[in-house]
Amino acid sequence: MGSNLSITEIGQLVGGISFLLAVLAFYQKDDRYLKTLLMAVYLIHGVHFYLLDSLVPATLCLISFLRTLISLYIRSSRMAIIFIVLIALLSYLNYQSLIDLLPIAASVLGTYALLCLSGIKMRLAILIGSALWLINNIFIGSIGGTLMELFIISTNAFTIYRLMATAEPRG
Repeated sequence: MGSNLSITEIGQLVGGISFLLAVLAFYQKDDRYLKTLLMAVYLIHGVHFYLLDSLVPATLCLISFLRTLISLYIRSSRMAIIFIVLIALLSYLNYQSLIDLLPIAASVLGTYALLCLSGIKMRLAILIGSALWLINNIFIGSIGGTLMELFIISTNAFTIYRLMATAEPRG
């Protein structure tokens, strides 16, 4: 008796692969290698969301792929504006429900953080964005996405703590 996997089950497997790749990515010390792995994560995770019939998050993953690729070469507020407009336009075209507002807000925040902020401020913005993605992933039933955001939140929170602990006191 053979068992055929449903599209949703295949989507969950793909999400698990993107989670494992994200773990590998966040252990990289070299920024270029980290960003290269993240581009692969975004592509695979986009397929994951597409298979779960979650079009806005799938689209946002593709935009994140492009944003990360460009961030290898350019970092500016103008580029952030271009990506935020792209996020708004493509999200509008693929909008399905109110839950889509969470990853849209997270993507806008992440774009601003990666292209305009640095240090603790950047990491705090990413932390908030990850919390929004986490809620979205729980709501749509993305197992790999939920695990990935929990991993990113805990890793990022620990890094923020370490940065704050070693920061020189202002006086």
